[in-house]
Amino acid sequence: MVKRFQSLIMTETKKKAKNNMIEYPILRDLDGVYFRVCRNGKWCSICFSDLTTDERQRIIQDKDLEWMRRLVFILTDTLREIGDEFNIFRK
Repeated sequence: MVKRFQSLIMTETKKKAKNNMIEYPILRDLDGVYFRVCRNGKWCSICFSDLTTDERQRIIQDKDLEWMRRLVFILTDTLREIGDEFNIFRK
């Protein structure tokens, strides 16, 4: 499980060696929690689940426990909705 998660993170944030451009995750807008981030010199509103690991770490670094708790509940509710909608179960 941990290796699978680490592999997902590595894939999500890998950099292209040729031109040092960050390969960003596909924008899916799943969780509805948006943050302003600068990508390629332009400011964008990006859903939390569509941020890179580095972007997420920068956003949460100064947040308090209550803020984190609210984010976890939103993400959990979103995960539950997706599982219910598509009848997804973990093996």
